[in-house]
Amino acid sequence: NGRYIVPKAPSICLGATDLSVMEMTGAYTTFANNGIYNKPRFITKIEDRNGRLLYEEEPEERQAIEERPNYVMVEMLRYASGGMGLESQVGGKTGTTNDYVDGWFMGITPSLVVGTWVGGEDRWIRFLDLLYGQGAYMAKPYFKKVMQRLEKDEEADYDKTARFHIPPGDLGIEMDCSKYEHGLPSEGGDTFNEYDGFAEDVFGDEELLPRRDSSFQRDRFEEQ
Repeated sequence: NGRYIVPKAPSICLGATDLSVMEMTGAYTTFANNGIYNKPRFITKIEDRNGRLLYEEEPEERQAIEERPNYVMVEMLRYASGGMGLESQVGGKTGTTNDYVDGWFMGITPSLVVGTWVGGEDRWIRFLDLLYGQGAYMAKPYFKKVMQRLEKDEEADYDKTARFHIPPGDLGIEMDCSKYEHGLPSEGGDTFNEYDGFAEDVFGDEELLPRRDSSFQRDRFEEQ
């Protein structure tokens, strides 16, 4: 996004980096905007007292994700944001850092993205357990309250009837779920229910040895 260079380290996939609310919100704008990333900006234009335009910020945007995989992500975010009773079509993702220091909820609608962070400047300010220290409890309720008030505000420039863009093409598949009613069919004709216990043959009995990953250079992360 031009502001923060995320280091190329394996731990990044676990969220081992600090991002601001602005950067996170800008990233999630991509999902709400059909895969197009828009660089966050605080000033859109400046006018004098007579309405004469003095400055206008040109948006910086680029296609970060193709429409079809972006729509798949939007659908996954929608299923993760249920239970809020909103009229808007909403997607979202919670986030909780180690030791319950930070709680996040990134919420998207077709026309608005809201980033919510709850935490303290002092990293020793934290909750004691997951019950109150998770993003779903700390941050998600604030997003819900903002959206509820926005939907009721008739003067707000917000369309609660807007829907996420569905790209053209076949994006779904049909499955006959009746054959899985009594569990997953096994090679021997019997059925296996994943909740009945562990089945050794589900993943096979072949032992896979660890494989060296040479995509990262060790000397880049060693202290100089």
